[in-house]
Amino acid sequence: MGLQRKRKPKHTQRRMSAAQKRKFTALAGLVILCAAFVIGIFYSSVYRYVHRMEKNQIEQNVFIQGMNATGMTRAEALQKLNERWNVMKNTPIVLTAGEHTAQVTASELGIRQGDVEALVDEAAEYGKHGNLFQRYRKIRQAKKEKVEYEDEYQIDEDTASHVLEEKTSGFFEEAVDAGITRVGGVFQITDEQEGEKADLKAALDEILDRLDDLEAGKEVEITVGSSKDEPKIARKDLEKVQDPLGSAQIGTKQSSDRQELVTLTGDLNGKIVMPEEELSLRKILGNHTGEECSAQSLNQIASSLYDAALYAELKVSERAQSETLPDDMDSGMEAVLDNGQDLKIENTTDAPLYIESYVNGDGELVCTIYGQETRDEGRKLSFRSETEEEEDPNVIYEEDTSLAAGRTRVKEQGAAKSTVTLIKVIEEDGRETEEEMGTSVYQASDRVVSVGTRTNDDEIKQALKEAAAAQDEEAVEAAVRQARNQ
Repeated sequence: MGLQRKRKPKHTQRRMSAAQKRKFTALAGLVILCAAFVIGIFYSSVYRYVHRMEKNQIEQNVFIQGMNATGMTRAEALQKLNERWNVMKNTPIVLTAGEHTAQVTASELGIRQGDVEALVDEAAEYGKHGNLFQRYRKIRQAKKEKVEYEDEYQIDEDTASHVLEEKTSGFFEEAVDAGITRVGGVFQITDEQEGEKADLKAALDEILDRLDDLEAGKEVEITVGSSKDEPKIARKDLEKVQDPLGSAQIGTKQSSDRQELVTLTGDLNGKIVMPEEELSLRKILGNHTGEECSAQSLNQIASSLYDAALYAELKVSERAQSETLPDDMDSGMEAVLDNGQDLKIENTTDAPLYIESYVNGDGELVCTIYGQETRDEGRKLSFRSETEEEEDPNVIYEEDTSLAAGRTRVKEQGAAKSTVTLIKVIEEDGRETEEEMGTSVYQASDRVVSVGTRTNDDEIKQALKEAAAAQDEEAVEAAVRQARNQ
């Protein structure tokens, strides 16, 4: 039987006619064209949406410090915010407590607007960066939910509290401290009284909570509450003040104006310094430390208080010395208030201190510090100074036409440059000990000598004048001898 070759089945392939190809191509092109048209319309719509605002305009529904800034430029938004703030900061805030009323403004309280320029810059950049669709999403998001740029108002609470304290002064009966005076050598004490004071923190918190109302132009009224006010000084404290702890007397016969000292002692007299408190003499005499009182008077009262504090053995936390050796008090025992300097004394005892200051009938400036004596009864103090001179003073000669030729007069004594060590001498239980209290360095001061030139002898007069002008000691002495021998 013969082998037969098996035939593979034939597959016929339908070929697209030319007409069909043309039809398909046209249809595909139409689809692409439609898609491009739709994409173009969408892109154009998105582009127009994104660019509805000019490049320098803030996008819609963007708020700065609560203000709708839609469509504004940076400059316009900043101007509007500043205009609103100028009104807001000067709008009265009414403070009330019963029948008492007072007004204050945000400006007086030290409230500040914050960095609105930075906020405006941020707001102006919203929706301005990224590709088209990123910007589109951000702008759409702002339309659904407003975008807010806020910066908290800034405030100096110490300033605000001080202003509120002044404004509410008299709203409540505040506590009264116990008082003490010394009349005829006897202490008289008045009782303390409890009271009420304005609750400044609560008032300030409410003002800050109501700033939104001020922004909206609404009237703001704050009811000021009160809290219990306890006196700081009680009778039981002042009853401890019995003993003189330290006293000083300084002669004032050379003082240029005794009335100045009377005024200054009036401010210092009767001051109370509680335990752990610090007394600042400049603060007490602040109204007189300008041109009203002379440096001499200020330094005399400072020295009297300093000396009394030394004898009371209190802590002197700040003291300024004279630049040159003082000529009206012991060196190392003086204190000055020149050029903003101060004298500060701390109460390191457990009882209040009472300061008595006055000018007595002998023209002496007296300062005594009273308190509670805890030192041994037999303890005695004295002070002395050890001076080390480093260089002699320079001598200055001045012509004096009112002084007869051949005569000289010391106008100013001058002083050498010196280092002075103050020594506290303690006598107790029959023994004497010494303690260094510190050193003071004094600069040299010129010795000024007047040279008389009053004479009818022109030759002698000229010789004296030339010698004084040359500042030559030998020439001056020779000219003076010549004038005397005539």
